[in-house]
Amino acid sequence: MEIRWTEAAQVQLAEKWPDDKDLRIIGRYVGGCGANVEYSLVWDREAANDHCYPLFGQQLRIDPLTVEYLSVPVLTIDYRPNQGFRLVTPEQILSYGLQVREA
Repeated sequence: MEIRWTEAAQVQLAEKWPDDKDLRIIGRYVGGCGANVEYSLVWDREAANDHCYPLFGQQLRIDPLTVEYLSVPVLTIDYRPNQGFRLVTPEQILSYGLQVREA
């Protein structure tokens, strides 16, 4: 999977990035019959089997199950002032309104 970052997302993340943690995308199934995947962005530490993607001198980490949920060749992380962070594929917006939180 290729990870792309918009300039707006880079600026927002660079301002807040803690020295001792990496950024992680987490995907979790939520709901009952109409199950859906809910994504979140968190500051976290390395975990076994992480998929790692370099990000302006830091690391983006995604666990193997979330990589399966994403199942896209290209994922763009974007930031919009009125929407927060967004996870966007060439086909759709997977999630928006995301804020980076502590794990």
